[in-house]
Amino acid sequence: MLSRSRKFNSTNTVWQCQWVFGASLVRKRLRKKKFLGEFRVYGVNIRCDLVDIDITHDIWLDSFIDCIEANGCIVGGGCSNEDFEGFVELGMGAERAKHRLDAINHWLEQSANVRNVRIGSLVDACYGDIDD
Repeated sequence: MLSRSRKFNSTNTVWQCQWVFGASLVRKRLRKKKFLGEFRVYGVNIRCDLVDIDITHDIWLDSFIDCIEANGCIVGGGCSNEDFEGFVELGMGAERAKHRLDAINHWLEQSANVRNVRIGSLVDACYGDIDD
């Protein structure tokens, strides 16, 4: 926890700046810059097993990326012929992130080439522990 407080008095004007990292006392500009509070960015780890993907590897990957982009998300990761592992950035706002995650999970469950979908817990993409 980092805290700093400073007071400046000049010609009957009192200016007070309080900065407490991770709390609501941080000014909106700094919360946005540091992705705190209402500007927090959420994400999840996704792992799944791929079956019968030899012929349709590029087609499946393109359609998965289309699903991610259609939901306004970003994905980073990689896949082999047996499995896929990646981190999906779901954007700002927990409720919106859960809605986007449900849509992506539904797409993965409906995909014929995907088995054993494992989705980690929702984490802060900037400051959270992503080792799910």
